[in-house]
Order: sequence, then structure tokens, then C-alpha cells
Amino acid sequence: MNEKVIIWMAGILLLPLWVCAQGVNFRPLSYTEAIELAAKENKMVFIDFYTTWCGPCKRMSKEVFPQQEVGEYFNRTFISLKLDAEKENGLELAKKYAVKAFPTFVVLSPDGTEVFRTSGYRPADEFVEKILVRSVGIYHLVMGFNHHFGKGRSSNYDDYASLARKYGFYISRENAIDIHGLHCSSSVIRESLNKGDVSSANLLLGYPYRLVGHVVGGNRLGRTLGYPTANVELEDDSKLVPANGVYACHVHTEGQNYFGMLNIGKRPTIHNNTGKSSIEVHILDFNHDIYSEIIVIEFIRRMRDEHKFASLEALKEQLAIDERTIRDFFNI
Repeated sequence: MNEKVIIWMAGILLLPLWVCAQGVNFRPLSYTEAIELAAKENKMVFIDFYTTWCGPCKRMSKEVFPQQEVGEYFNRTFISLKLDAEKENGLELAKKYAVKAFPTFVVLSPDGTEVFRTSGYRPADEFVEKILVRSVGIYHLVMGFNHHFGKGRSSNYDDYASLARKYGFYISRENAIDIHGLHCSSSVIRESLNKGDVSSANLLLGYPYRLVGHVVGGNRLGRTLGYPTANVELEDDSKLVPANGVYACHVHTEGQNYFGMLNIGKRPTIHNNTGKSSIEVHILDFNHDIYSEIIVIEFIRRMRDEHKFASLEALKEQLAIDERTIRDFFNI
């Protein structure tokens, strides 16, 4: 008996070859070097054109497809390149091969001739017939109020209602949702996080936005100032990090929950805005060594911008003010 499949389509992107991007030995080669090596080893060239927002697709693939099996096949067959289509060599090659949708996968013969490609976008009718109907066995398609399908977002609800009648599945559309005057959409949530407005983002998400990472070594300056911090290296470097500044947060580590004061930024007082951006949290009323432990940070409210202070003493005074403000906010 065929199971009935109900799909919620708020903004899905099906990537038929994205599985190939897992477990593959992506070489740090130039285009010319890859072509030459492919000819020498009698292989083809596989290029993964991506942009930074494709991170969720990578996570999906890693969870679904076994890396070892994919890697064994691809490493026998291809010289593989992973190129950011918005930067340097990747941008140049994306123009050369007319890559306009991401991710796009291009397979080349050893002389550089394109022999195959696939991208994250399909024409709507092809998407419905090959993916939803044949592969998935769709029963009921639920669309968002402003969602569009297909290459160039060219197909709307009416187009899909016509295809639903053609292929014999149900279709319905949900209305827009507003929460306290805020339009509930992923775009609005991302915009709020980019501005540091975690309160609005949390309201729309229905839960506190969080980052997960490991505690790594730092320069221990916080300890010198009386505010030791856990320096966090994210598990997923594609995760959106809210705007620089100081935040009140919840911290989960070692199976316990704590309150914290979090700083995101370049520590301008120390590095004069030339350092690498960091994520570091001072956990209130906490004195454990959690180096290398997993840590979960939940953003509750942004308290202030990141500032450059005239001296370390001035920074220390501000940290004391931040602590009092955050303790008052949490009523602790």
C-alpha cells in the first residue's frame, strides 16, 4: 500500500545532486590545475558552485546521505572543486558557465567542455512531475501565502492548482501570519538578527535564537579583568550570528542552565577593530573549567553596541555596569 505523503512547501529547495557534496575530496586547485589533473587521471571535473546561504542544504545532505559511500564514488570519478560563486575565481567561473542559481553543479570533460549540470531550481512542471509526483508520491501540497516555485520563481499558487488537478493531488494555501504587528517570515527573522534585534526574532520564532559550539582557548584577558569568558567556536560556521554587541543570554552546558553576558565582535579596545570577530560569554555565578565542552547560547536581549574604550580599566568599569544591568534584567 502506498503511503499518503503530505508536504508543507513554505520555501523548499530540492537538490538532486547535493548529496554529492558530502564526503567528496574537494581539491584546493585552480580551474586550470583541475582540468590538467582530470586529463592525467582520466577523470571528469565536478564543480560545486555555492553561495554562503547554502549552508542549510549542506546540513540536510550530511544528515541524510552517508558520506563514505558518496565519497568513494565521486573520488573515483571526478576531480572535485567547491567554489564560492561570489568570490574571486568562483565568481569568474560562474560567469563563464552562466551559473545563475545556487547551488549549481557542473560536470566538465577534461578539455573543459560542459557535459552536464543541475541546479537547485527546476521548472515548476518538471519539479512537480519528477519530484513531487514520481519520487515522493504527493497527496496534499500546502503552500505559503506568497510562495512561488520553479526557476526564477515563475510559478504561483494558480499554476500549482492546475498541476494538482492534472496529477490528482490536493492543494491548499495558508494565510499570512502577523505577530504583534510583525510579519512572520524567514526574511524578517534574518533581518532582525542581522540588526541584533533578537527580541523580535525570538517572538517570530516562538523560541530563543541559539548558537551551538565548543569552548576553545582564548587570550584569557577576561580572567585578568575579573570576567572570565568561554570563547565559542561554532559547530556550524554557516549559522547566522547576530549583530555585534553585548547580549543577555541563557547558557546551557554540562547539563545545567545559567545566565550569561555575551559579547560578539572584534574587541576593538584590544585589537583596534583589526582582529577576528569572536563570540565569548561570561557565565554568571559559574566557576567550572569547560574547555572543549559543548555550549548552547540562547539570545534573550541585546543590551548595547560594541564600543572601543580608552583603556582596559574603562572596559573593566563598563563590564561591571553590563553585569549589573543584566542581573537586574534577569532579576538575579
